[in-house]
Amino acid sequence: MRRCGKSVLLFQLYKEYLLSEGVKESNIITLALDTLEYAKYRNPIELDKYIREKIIDDKKRYYVFIDEIQFVSEIRKPYVDDLEAKITFIDVIMGKQGSRIRDSCSGSYR
Repeated sequence: MRRCGKSVLLFQLYKEYLLSEGVKESNIITLALDTLEYAKYRNPIELDKYIREKIIDDKKRYYVFIDEIQFVSEIRKPYVDDLEAKITFIDVIMGKQGSRIRDSCSGSYR
């Protein structure tokens, strides 16, 4: 299935879960790069600036959901240089076999 809102639904479900676990809404950053509202963040410099502006307390954990990351062509794979950083990237792989979630830091699938 294509273009039917799978990512939107997944993001919304996970956001609701995080909120129910006590995560503040300000610690959840979402962008849909296929919308006009966020189109300027297809530029990796602008995307980086936007996310860094949202992360106001480096002692707290933030959750970043980016739909259609492939629109940012200059970024092949997000990474974090600082191993102590409280950022974990999760890739959601959707296909005919169903969805798999891979933690980019550990490389393990769930």
